[in-house]
Amino acid sequence: MSLATADASKTGGDPAGLIVRLMLRHDEVFRLPAVSRGIQVVSGLAWLTVAGENIFLGNGQRLWLVTAKGPALVSALGQTPLILEVLSDSASASPGMESMLKNLVPTQGCVC
Repeated sequence: MSLATADASKTGGDPAGLIVRLMLRHDEVFRLPAVSRGIQVVSGLAWLTVAGENIFLGNGQRLWLVTAKGPALVSALGQTPLILEVLSDSASASPGMESMLKNLVPTQGCVC
């Protein structure tokens, strides 16, 4: 997994702040941080499991997570790496987020 933090002020006036941009390979699973309010697929195909529901997103698609009903997991489908942006609303972004994200480790396997 590749990980890069981002400045929320550089999102072009979007109401959501960009927390992190990451890349997942086909054998990696990522648990979205609790402060996540949405995700956007930059490239590839994403498989999300949210509240027991499977959701598939492709290039340029965005999903807003309205309520937190347990963990949200995301993985890449196919052999093309998934590039994904994790979003938060501006109010929920915190200065400690960058240090928390540096300690995240992807899980090997699928979200089956």
